[in-house]
Amino acid sequence: MNNQNNEINNQENINTINGTPTPVVPQPVMNQQQTTLATLTKTETNTTNEVEKDFVEPGKSYAGVIVTLLLIILIGGLGAYYYFVLDDPKTIFTKASNEVLSKVNVNASDIGADYTLGVKLTAESDDGKELLDIIHADIINNVRLEGTTGTKNDSTMFSGSINYSDKKLVDYDLLVDNKNNIYAKIDELYDKTIKLNSDSDSEYVNPIDDINKEDYIYIANASKKALNYAIENGIYNKEITKLNNKYVKRLVLLVDDNFITNIYNTLLNDKEFIERCAEMLSMTTEEVSDELNEAIENTKGMNDTLSIYLSLLTNDLIEIEYISDEYGMTVTKDNDTYNYVLSDMNKSLVEGYVKINKVGNKDVIGFNIKFVESTIMADVNLSYAKNDNIKLLDTTDAINYEDITDKERQDI
Repeated sequence: MNNQNNEINNQENINTINGTPTPVVPQPVMNQQQTTLATLTKTETNTTNEVEKDFVEPGKSYAGVIVTLLLIILIGGLGAYYYFVLDDPKTIFTKASNEVLSKVNVNASDIGADYTLGVKLTAESDDGKELLDIIHADIINNVRLEGTTGTKNDSTMFSGSINYSDKKLVDYDLLVDNKNNIYAKIDELYDKTIKLNSDSDSEYVNPIDDINKEDYIYIANASKKALNYAIENGIYNKEITKLNNKYVKRLVLLVDDNFITNIYNTLLNDKEFIERCAEMLSMTTEEVSDELNEAIENTKGMNDTLSIYLSLLTNDLIEIEYISDEYGMTVTKDNDTYNYVLSDMNKSLVEGYVKINKVGNKDVIGFNIKFVESTIMADVNLSYAKNDNIKLLDTTDAINYEDITDKERQDI
């Protein structure tokens, strides 16, 4: 860990040959056996494409002594601009942050998607297999959910079917409206829509109704601005190093207590952010400020690093690595698959992959996670497609659950 901290403080080494800045290739500084974490998602692929468009290595051409000299001067100038300006780590991290944050949906109303979801649990060790027997993994592995979910008119709708071994068990419709009422309809159990939680004194709170959308939008945008401010004022380093026996470009952002403090202080100085958070979280403004100040205190001594590894010529994303005093996380890109590893510096704790494909109008995500010590592994398969035509459950003739006869309840 000390080696990595020293890397941040080192300045970039540049030789000058005929006016052309050339980065000195340092010896490898990373443990090349580290492979991958988390989870990246579709937002990482968008970041890579953005970087690829903006970075193009200049080429060389020779057509006589004079032309050669002019081109050397031109390439030297372009090379300097590329290396020091376009290829500046701050520029890349800022572009990446803006690209990812621009995808954050700050308007949660009137959105929906069709989906299918299945999970498969397996284990290699005897202890892992015993645990799966306890939770009846054999049943879980044969269940598949499919349907539509989304929000419309401040109500949340779930509609679909529960399937077992490719056989449909039940169709269901579930709606949570903006007045804390829950409506459920399962034709196989009861032929009417049942109204639940209709008591005005109920403790249930519809999350859609509880969140003021203007508060949500302001808080999300303020948080993005705070992160961008920290990135703009961050400490960076760039070097050429080796990864898996290949020379690559490594861009490093120091995620220290100063970086995190810049985020929290920006939010603390935003009076409207504090007020809206207090309103949303049912806290006082003093309590919100105290929580942010406490978070600042807890970051003292923090000295983590976030590294992005890119190909030398085309800036293709190869790997993302986050290193703290206790844990390490890496994500390695392999075509449409992102392999990840979470380790405690001595051994891997969790590993797996996220695979993203486009099939017709559907996004298909395969998510694999393995808990190394227990050997328990979960494969999650999710496919979804945007659906703007969410149909809410008709609740006109809904019957209160309390009004159902005892015999009807027994039948249900």
